[in-house]
Amino acid sequence: MSSSFLAWRIVHTGIVVLAILTLVFFAVRLMPGDPVMLLVPPDASPATVEELRRELGYDRPLVVQYANYMGEVASGNLGTSIRQHRPVTEMVFERLPATIELAIGSMLLACLTAIPLGVLAANRRGSVIDTVARLIATLSQAVPTFWLGIILIILVSVRWGWLPTSGRGSLEQMILPCVTLGFYMFGPILRLTRVSMVDTLSADYVRTAYAKGLRPSMVLFRHGFRNALIPIVTLVGLQTGKLLGGAVITESVFAWPGIGSLAINAVYQRDYPVVQGVVVLAAITFVLVNMVIDVCYLLINPVIRFDK
Repeated sequence: MSSSFLAWRIVHTGIVVLAILTLVFFAVRLMPGDPVMLLVPPDASPATVEELRRELGYDRPLVVQYANYMGEVASGNLGTSIRQHRPVTEMVFERLPATIELAIGSMLLACLTAIPLGVLAANRRGSVIDTVARLIATLSQAVPTFWLGIILIILVSVRWGWLPTSGRGSLEQMILPCVTLGFYMFGPILRLTRVSMVDTLSADYVRTAYAKGLRPSMVLFRHGFRNALIPIVTLVGLQTGKLLGGAVITESVFAWPGIGSLAINAVYQRDYPVVQGVVVLAAITFVLVNMVIDVCYLLINPVIRFDK
């Protein structure tokens, strides 16, 4: 990876993060409702309201608030929750391990099922296995995650009593959320794996490998699957980055204490610093995942070079 490409990516990353910070800062302030009014009693006097507004800095012009906020972020300070009076950084990193567990668990489940089935479907395209695989992939995209999560709770937890309904702390509590998210990720990964493998297996060098008498398994995995990996890695990386930013619906359904549920509660409470803190973390995570994807490209295919 050339130094010029690395420098360009660093600059590009900085621009993206800055744009996201700016967008979120102004977007949360366009939400209806006054956060100051949520912090004072209903019978509070106008003087009390204005005093609290000055303490929180919301009486200043938006441009001044924006400059102060960017200065705090640059120093690593994401602010203080106006509801819980705790540092936002502390609150976010308390919830981050739960989100990481859910993201990694669901993505592993999706990859370990979708990728092998996608390879098998491509190798036997037109067969019953191929048809069933595509039907399941379509179903995974048609079923909303909140509906699937509720159905799993009703059947698996309430009716059959096999697994806990919600919470975090044990392996059993991870299963239903991971299955819900993993099934949703299953469809895109399987479909892309199948398409990539079909294109690769139709290439001239694969037909040449078969003509040389190489074992079908060697041709399938060394010449086929390895060259089909790049788009699959891209999709898996991007989807993992999204999940690390918080799976809001699934976390809400299963009362999973991740940063997605933290963000939803902060939106309801008009807790601007917490909303901005979660978005900052999600944006940085997503950008870093993109950098990791570029490194994975080189590991998969050393011929690839980033010259600009």
